[in-house]
Amino acid sequence: MDGHKRSNDLKLRLHVFFAIFDSQSALHAFTGCKSLRQRALYFLRCLSSRPFHLRFGRLSEEAGSTLYARFLFSAWKSFELDVTASWDDNASRFIPERPLNINVVSSETFRQARAWLMNCIEGHSASQSHPKCQILRADRSRAPSRLIEVTQLSDGSYHPRIWTNNRETQLQWACLSYCWGGDQSAKTTRATLAAREKHLPFSDLPKTLQDALIVTFHLGLRYIWIDALCIVQDDPDDVQREIASMPDIYTMGVCTISASRAQNSREGFLGRHLLRSCTTLPVQCPDGKPGRIKLTYRGAEYESNGEPIHNRAWCFQERLLSPRILDFNSTQLRWTCPSAVEVDGGRSTMTTYAQEHLSHWYNSSLHGDELTTRWRDIVFNYTRRDLTFAGDKLLAISAVAARFNSINRDEYLAGLWRRNLSQELGWHSGRPKYHRPDEFVAPSWSWASIRDWANWNVDKGEAMEENDTETLDVFETVDYNVTLVHATSPFGAVKDGHLLLNSQSRGGIWYPKRGEVVLTSKTADLVFTQYREALEATQSHKETHFLGWVFPDTLTEAATDTSGEGIGVQCLKIAGRTEKKGTRCLLLVPTDDSQSAYRSYRRIAFFEMGDAFYRYDPPIRKDFFEDIERQVIKLV
Repeated sequence: MDGHKRSNDLKLRLHVFFAIFDSQSALHAFTGCKSLRQRALYFLRCLSSRPFHLRFGRLSEEAGSTLYARFLFSAWKSFELDVTASWDDNASRFIPERPLNINVVSSETFRQARAWLMNCIEGHSASQSHPKCQILRADRSRAPSRLIEVTQLSDGSYHPRIWTNNRETQLQWACLSYCWGGDQSAKTTRATLAAREKHLPFSDLPKTLQDALIVTFHLGLRYIWIDALCIVQDDPDDVQREIASMPDIYTMGVCTISASRAQNSREGFLGRHLLRSCTTLPVQCPDGKPGRIKLTYRGAEYESNGEPIHNRAWCFQERLLSPRILDFNSTQLRWTCPSAVEVDGGRSTMTTYAQEHLSHWYNSSLHGDELTTRWRDIVFNYTRRDLTFAGDKLLAISAVAARFNSINRDEYLAGLWRRNLSQELGWHSGRPKYHRPDEFVAPSWSWASIRDWANWNVDKGEAMEENDTETLDVFETVDYNVTLVHATSPFGAVKDGHLLLNSQSRGGIWYPKRGEVVLTSKTADLVFTQYREALEATQSHKETHFLGWVFPDTLTEAATDTSGEGIGVQCLKIAGRTEKKGTRCLLLVPTDDSQSAYRSYRRIAFFEMGDAFYRYDPPIRKDFFEDIERQVIKLV
C-alpha cells in the first residue's frame, strides 16, 4: 500500500515537473513565471507541504479595471480572490477597492449615494466624468399627476403625503421599483385619496415603501413616485391613464430606487448586507510603510441578476426606462447610469444589462436592423420573467413599446412591429413549459399569447442580404386590425386582432410524438423530420425526406395529439431560405369562424425546413412552395 502511494506521488511530481518546464505549457499564463529561475522556484514551492502561489493583477478597463489576486496551488489548480483595503489603512492610498459595506443605513452610505447622484447630474456642465449622461435631462421636469412628498419633522419622524399636480409643476422626483409580492393593503383607493393628500401615516406603510421614503429624503429629494400609492388602484380609468404615462414618469425621474433584494413590499431593503469571511494579509506598500489588504473569495455575491426583482416582468420596463438606478442588492449598494457603475464596496462587475440598454436608449443613431434586434432582445429577456396575471403580458411592457415607437415611428400590432412583419411573425418559444392561457391575452400570431419566453430564429443582418430574392417578404399583408381594451393605451392590452395575409401555404399533418411534418403533394408527400439518423436511413432522403424542426408555441398544441395520429395543419410560408437558415413557416389549424369571408386559422407552432443552401452540395434548387398559388387567409 505504501509502495503504491509512493509510486503515485512520484508520478504526480513528474507530471508537475513537465507541466512547469514545458515551453508550450499554458500554466504560466496564470502563474506569471517567465524565466527558468522563476519556474524552478515555483516547482520547489509545489514540492513543499503547503505549496501556493499568489499573483496580483488588474482586469481590463472594459471589465471594470478591478484588482484581483489569483491563488494557485497544486501546480495547476487556482481560484480568484478580490483584493480590497479599508479606507483608514495605509494600503488604501494605493488600492482604491474597498471591502463590502455592512451597514446600508449609515450616514456614510447615504452620503456616498447622494454624491453619485450629484456627480452624474452636475457633471454635465462641470466635467466630462459622465459623458454618456449629458443627454439626460438634469433640469426640473413636468411632474406626474401625483407624487409622494417626503418631509421630516423636528422630532426626526417622517411626514409623507400625496401631492397632486394641478398646475403642471416642474420639479425633480425619484421612482421606486419593487416586488409587490401580492396585493397591497396600503394601496391608494378612491376612499383614501382625499385623506392621504393631507397626511399619509408612515407607520401604515409596508417596510419596503418606508425604506423608499427614507432613501428619498437622504438623497436630498422631496418627492418620489410609487405606483401603489400614486395610482388610484380601484379606478380603472386612473390606472390606464397612469400606466400610459409610465414612459415619462420613469424616464423623466431623476433616478429610480430599486428594492432589488426584497421579495415583497413587507420585507424592506435597508437591512444589513450579507458578507463572506475574509483573510487579512500584511503587505509592504510602495511608500515603504506597512499596510493590510483583505482577500475575499470571489463568489456569487456580485451577481446582481439573481436578486428577486429580476424575476418580475413589471420591474423590467421600470429598469429599462430609468436614466439612473440606485440598486439595493443583498450584498452591495450599486449605482448604474449610462456612463458608470459604482458600488459602495467590493468590486463592480462588467457592464450590466441595464447600463447597456440605458446607453442605447439615448443614442439617436440607432435605426433599422439595430432597433429591430434591440426590441427582440428586450422581448426575450422580458418574457423570461414572471407575471402574476397572464392578462398583463402586453401591459407590463407597454411603456417600453411606447418609448420604442417614439424612435422607430412604426405601427404596433400586439407586440409586433408592422414594418418587418414577415420576420416579426417568426418568433418561437423553444421548449414550452406552459399551456396557453385560458383568457384571451393576444392573437395567436403574437408572442404575447403564450406564457413562455419568445425568441427569433433570424440571422443577424439577414434582412440586408443582397442579390437574394428568397429573403424578401414572401407574403402581402392585405389587412390587419387590433382592438384595444382601452383606446387611450395604444401599446397596452388588446381584446381582438387579426391579419389578412396573401401567401403560399400547403396542407399537411404534424406528428408531435414522431417529430415529423408531412406536407401533401400531387406527386409525392414531403416528409420533414428532426432526427438526422432517421433521415439518413431513408433511401430518398434527398428527394422526398428532409430535415425540419417544429417549435410548438405551448404545451397545449403538443398535448392535442393523444392518439399519435397527427394534427392536420396548414403550413404557411413567412420567410424564404438563406445561406444559413431554411424556409420558415407557421403551422396553423382552422378555427370555427363561419362569418369570415376568408378561411380562418390560428397559429400553433413555428416550423423551419432544413433547406438552407449550406446543407446540401449542390444546394437544393427546388422551392417547396414553387407550385403553390398565393391565397388570402385570415390569421387570428
